[in-house]
Amino acid sequence: SGSTTVVDELATAQVTVDLGWDEGFNDLYVIYTNQAGLTGHAKTAVMIDNPPRPPVLTGANVGFGDEMLELSFEGISDADLAYYEIYVTTSDFEPSAWSTGGPSWDGATSIVTPIRVDAAGGQSVQINIQPLKNGVLHYIALRATDQGGLEGPMSNVVKGRPRPNYSASDIAGEPGGTPWAGTTWCSTSGGALAGWFALLGAAGVAALRRSSVLLALVFVASFGAAGDASAKERNHDMTPQRGNFEVRYGVLNFTPQVNGDPNALSEVYKEGPNNILQMEFGPQLGRVLELDLGVGFFQELAWKIDARGRQSSDRSMMTMFPLALDSTGRLHFWDEQILVPFFRYGFDYVLYSEVTDDGSGGKDKLQGAKIGHHMAGGVNILLDVFSQKRASLLEATSGINDTYLTIEVRRQNVDQRRYPASAPVKYGLDFSASMLTLGLKLDY
Repeated sequence: SGSTTVVDELATAQVTVDLGWDEGFNDLYVIYTNQAGLTGHAKTAVMIDNPPRPPVLTGANVGFGDEMLELSFEGISDADLAYYEIYVTTSDFEPSAWSTGGPSWDGATSIVTPIRVDAAGGQSVQINIQPLKNGVLHYIALRATDQGGLEGPMSNVVKGRPRPNYSASDIAGEPGGTPWAGTTWCSTSGGALAGWFALLGAAGVAALRRSSVLLALVFVASFGAAGDASAKERNHDMTPQRGNFEVRYGVLNFTPQVNGDPNALSEVYKEGPNNILQMEFGPQLGRVLELDLGVGFFQELAWKIDARGRQSSDRSMMTMFPLALDSTGRLHFWDEQILVPFFRYGFDYVLYSEVTDDGSGGKDKLQGAKIGHHMAGGVNILLDVFSQKRASLLEATSGINDTYLTIEVRRQNVDQRRYPASAPVKYGLDFSASMLTLGLKLDY
């Protein structure tokens, strides 16, 4: 810019190549102007092959596990990145002391360094460094190498200390198995869990003669028959009421304290909210009393914790299938009653499974069952009032008398006790919890 040239003589211009240039070929244009003000241009290409930039690490990039450290970081964006080399030691070192390569492993275990991790530019990296000795402080740094074999500067050094970590079952001293035996619910006869669900399914078929078309009829009556002239407004039920079906979804909070100590489940599975899905069905007597079978599903993924409650890099997953048998009293006195308060009490049988990382790349699984009891209260809000014609058509075609929005607050006490009403014990997992759920209820 600003220079002049003479025809047929050599002209020289300087450009500065910095990190703002892309790796690979960069187009370079030369624009020239003659004395008449006319312009022309020429183009060439500049090949850039800089060494990779050093990754930037912080303490948050290092997680701990049992005899293991987890290193995870956002990769550098160099398009020609080929791989990283990770250096691990038990003694501190300065990156500036290593213009190439890095320090050798000096620990007591059998890992081999540097650890090579192939990666593309911009790709995130996560790797478990193991086996390492628990309680020993380890130092970690890495450097990148591009596809042309150029080695970048070493990153800064970060550090971490492997240590034992624990699942909820470990903390609670949970032995697994059923309340009455040491065998687990999946291992007995190869399928006690399947048997429980088969029993519930058979009961559901007997109690809900129209269950196969129930929700379809609700949909058709609600959206496909709004203008049917034969559907009339009503202020009373046309068919007798003999059963109910209910689906609920909401939040479960484990009891934070058990016998004055923190509940292991609330300590490990604390990221919340913990959500639960429940279903109940059964006969209804004079619409003021219900006898219900229930089944639910709960699953939460978390991290094992160390002795001070800090989350490790080892995962832990709790799965729970709560089964219930309860009776419900309803203050339902007249047809088309808009608000129906209710109270329920029942017994619980909770099937559970906790799957955790074992520290060597495998999984540990503990299974069992707990029993207990629950109390709940809430209100059913009649939805038929928003469209009585549709509600009448639904009753005429399916026998469903009333459709409710249900709000329920529940308290359950489920732990290591041997019988639902017996005193709780002071060890093992405690599934006692409070719940707030919303749902849909059909009376037929």
